[in-house]
Amino acid sequence: MTKAQLLADMAVFYTSVDTSQFIDTSKNVNWYIVKVLMTGLSGPNKKPTAFVKTISFYVYNEGTAEESADYGEKELINESDSDITSDGSLDSISKIYRCTFMQNRVQASVAKTAQSILDESLYTAYLASDAGMSQKIVVIATGTGSNFWVDKVVIISDTSGTEQNTIASVDGDTLTMVNNLSNQYKTSKQAKVTYKDNIERLKWAASALMDTESYINAMLKFVSLNGAVQAAGGLATDNDIDYVVSNNVNVLAVVIDS
Repeated sequence: MTKAQLLADMAVFYTSVDTSQFIDTSKNVNWYIVKVLMTGLSGPNKKPTAFVKTISFYVYNEGTAEESADYGEKELINESDSDITSDGSLDSISKIYRCTFMQNRVQASVAKTAQSILDESLYTAYLASDAGMSQKIVVIATGTGSNFWVDKVVIISDTSGTEQNTIASVDGDTLTMVNNLSNQYKTSKQAKVTYKDNIERLKWAASALMDTESYINAMLKFVSLNGAVQAAGGLATDNDIDYVVSNNVNVLAVVIDS
């Protein structure tokens, strides 16, 4: 940009610009230290305020066809407004992963999720269809299969009976058990599958609160690869980040417990 364009750029953000201070640094470079007036509402009490600050900029080959101007010092950037969105490339994903603002938010989400797990009850998913006796297949409600994993010990029950079994495989919302079911479980009798215990999740929560840094880094990988976060970048909502963290706890919890 030219000097005139740079001054016009500053005029957008500041009430007035004083360019009276000028230092001739060399034959081809002119250095300006300008005063600008900032107005608005103060942070602490939200009352009208105004103050003066200085900004420096350089003009190369001023007054010629090759004139070029640029700021001499960069102001601090609020990372929540910076361009850390991702197009899926490795470089753009790494920007989200390395963003201090995002790291701080993931840290808060990990702490909040860990505390929630310490207070939670055993997870339950209701059956989507009846489960027959002497077979291993249990189909649960749509979208709940991701909360279960291989080798998880569960309790299958309805109002007429209950039994313990271990998950052999998970395919979407279909759970295949290690052993055949001893009873039939009906949706009309509130048939459900419940964790026997929360031991894996409790271990994750306790470890996350004691060894925060490594757990933040682990979750940052999931956050940086999430489509909603990539599209929003620094403007991703708390719900976006909490969703990624809470939905990947079991993935990491199983690894820790193995």
